[in-house]
Amino acid sequence: MRPLSRRLAPRRSAGLPPAFWWLFAGQGLSALATFVFPFLALYLRSRGLAPGAIGLVTALFGAGSLPAGPLAGNLADRLGRRPTLLGALLGSAALTALLPLFASPVALALDVLALGLAVHAYFPAMNAAVADLLPPERYADAYGLLYWERNAGLALSFVAGGALAARGYGRLFLADAASTALFALLVWWRVAEPRPPTPGSGAPGTSPGFAAALGDRHLVRLIALQVGLLLAMFQFMVALPVAMAARGFGPPVYGRTMAVNGLLIALFQPWASRIARGRDEGHLLALAALLVGAGTGAYALCRTPAAFAGATAVWSVGEILTLPTLSAVVSRLAPPELRGRYQGLLGFGFAAGLTLAPAIGGAVLGWLGATALWAGTATLGAAVAAGHLVAGRSRPRLLGPS
Repeated sequence: MRPLSRRLAPRRSAGLPPAFWWLFAGQGLSALATFVFPFLALYLRSRGLAPGAIGLVTALFGAGSLPAGPLAGNLADRLGRRPTLLGALLGSAALTALLPLFASPVALALDVLALGLAVHAYFPAMNAAVADLLPPERYADAYGLLYWERNAGLALSFVAGGALAARGYGRLFLADAASTALFALLVWWRVAEPRPPTPGSGAPGTSPGFAAALGDRHLVRLIALQVGLLLAMFQFMVALPVAMAARGFGPPVYGRTMAVNGLLIALFQPWASRIARGRDEGHLLALAALLVGAGTGAYALCRTPAAFAGATAVWSVGEILTLPTLSAVVSRLAPPELRGRYQGLLGFGFAAGLTLAPAIGGAVLGWLGATALWAGTATLGAAVAAGHLVAGRSRPRLLGPS
């Protein structure tokens, strides 16, 4: 994996420790076979579920993500990053393999709910482990590489998953489970527990809990701003295809529009950290929020497929600048004994945005129309940008230079 990364972004990948590259390799294997959520609705349809039931069962995957961050973050701090990561990966593999075996819709729904929890429990443990392995000045490089790899792998998995699904969903989900289990094997074989020893870290009940993390006003502000940004950005899930359909553009045009997002992540993300290096994080996050607001707001003016693609490109650059930067800032804020909880709360903010955005966007679209919705996302992006400028004033003294 290292030679490929060095060809893509040599300065970013140089000097990262071997344990990071094993985590990078494992995530790459898993991302290439991430089939459940993209193909879950089609699988449920093949089992004869009605559209309403498909929507409810699929929503349970997102509902499972809400407790995943705090739960996994707590376990990562108390038990360690490695056992929490192994538990999340093995749980995901087992629940994915079981999906084709359930005949009852209730059993399927419970499996999907548990799977949503297990899948999203991976991120706090993974992000905390990366923070343990690297010095703070390398956080942005490492999180950027992982973000790029995850999205590039997901894009390829759509193609591979379509081919496998044609031969049966059982093979599709077994391939997903096998790749996740291989990731767990790599962690067990090659990655030692990275959590640094801290006073009380090994004694149950003695380490500081979520109250200490929630008492950090810098963290709470970041999570609130993150949720606000995601409410604008995640409108691509429901509001955008509905608004495009109202303009006469069907699923093929929407699919090509969203492909712009994946293409930009694949091409631009390996170099984003180099562009951002040395810049004030508050200013960078504010710029990203303005781009997300401008891109989603521009949908109000779009009349052609090319215009929708261009607007998507604008907010995609904001996404690329935001997500790895947020992970790096949160890692630098967190004391070593609270890194899991900090990342877990960041994950909760992501899950909250993922859950709320489609519901709010659909309601605004239905009651007030598309123009009001896109004006709202533009305003929200500007408000989040202002919030980052204000919140960022105290962080440079706290965190030091990036």
